[in-house]
Amino acid sequence: MAKEKIFVQKKGLVYLFITIIFLFLSYSICLFFNESTVVKLTGEDGLFETLSAIFFLLVSVSFFYLFFKSKSGNNFYFYRTRKNVLFLLLAFMFLFAFGEEISWGQRIFSFETPKALKNINLQGEFNIHNIDIFHTTDPAGNRKSIAGLLLNLDRIFSLFWLSWCVIIPVLSKLHKRFCNWLKEVGVPIIPIWLGFLFISNYLLSKVGELFISSANLPNNPLVEIKEYNFAFLFFLVCIYCFKEVSIDIRQYG
Repeated sequence: MAKEKIFVQKKGLVYLFITIIFLFLSYSICLFFNESTVVKLTGEDGLFETLSAIFFLLVSVSFFYLFFKSKSGNNFYFYRTRKNVLFLLLAFMFLFAFGEEISWGQRIFSFETPKALKNINLQGEFNIHNIDIFHTTDPAGNRKSIAGLLLNLDRIFSLFWLSWCVIIPVLSKLHKRFCNWLKEVGVPIIPIWLGFLFISNYLLSKVGELFISSANLPNNPLVEIKEYNFAFLFFLVCIYCFKEVSIDIRQYG
């Protein structure tokens, strides 16, 4: 049993190292490719945005599948479910992320943005995250105050992954009672090494800002690469959840 545990830990370290190299290489395109290539890869409907949408869709479909396959539900104390509804909530959340990433198919099906939405969308697109109230900048292009950023969807997404993928795994390791409560409620607890990858992606994007200038580019390539990496990392989270649900199925039959 001890040897098996050591093997699992070593395998986790290998996955961690390989994925960090992968994350680093994704950002390195801004250093090794010329500006026109970087713009093509990270621009609207470019490779990275397309892959982000694909991974968000895969994550959504995976969580829908996990919801229907789950055997142990949630104990909310006032109500107990037969299936894990948190998987269902995650499925809808990532479906929303997929839709937003492709502006709900606007460029695919070539339909116009309704005038009412176009007037309040900073990019004139059929999506929510670019509506001025949810954006990082105001209509004049100035960055909002801290209070003004409370409704920013990127900030909310950051708080989500930080809470679920970093804070919860660490606290569950430090406090056994908290860990047991999470399991009772049905919160998926991912391993700390996976949470470390989310932190690594965020830090790599910040380090990139020190060395890579996007002043002359139409879009910030680091933002698109960061979003793509987060979508990929959530796909890894799904793979881990598949493993946990398969154990759940064997346990509950």
